[in-house]
Amino acid sequence: MSSRCFKTSDSLFHYPPQHGDHWGPWQFDARLLTLTHIDDSWYEIDLETLDTSARMLDLIFQITSKTWVSREDAGHLIEALRALLSLQANLCSFGYERGFSATRFLRARYAEQ
Repeated sequence: MSSRCFKTSDSLFHYPPQHGDHWGPWQFDARLLTLTHIDDSWYEIDLETLDTSARMLDLIFQITSKTWVSREDAGHLIEALRALLSLQANLCSFGYERGFSATRFLRARYAEQ
């Protein structure tokens, strides 16, 4: 399967990302349910741990404080997380914390990949 690369302007696609897709330097692994920065610093995010708004925000601030992450990389990360986890619907709809299981959502969405 070939991978697809998304730009911020592609953010409104209406199909779930697939194994190998990437946003800038961030690549999705549907088998491991990870998002990995594949450029200079090989940095892996376990998507199954992102089941609260606090964990998501902590991750974003933690990564954007790294010296090797550019503003563009940070934007790509946010777009990838939005596409992969449907954040607005599942995590913080209308400003309220939702009872969201990232593991259950991802495994259901990517069971066949």
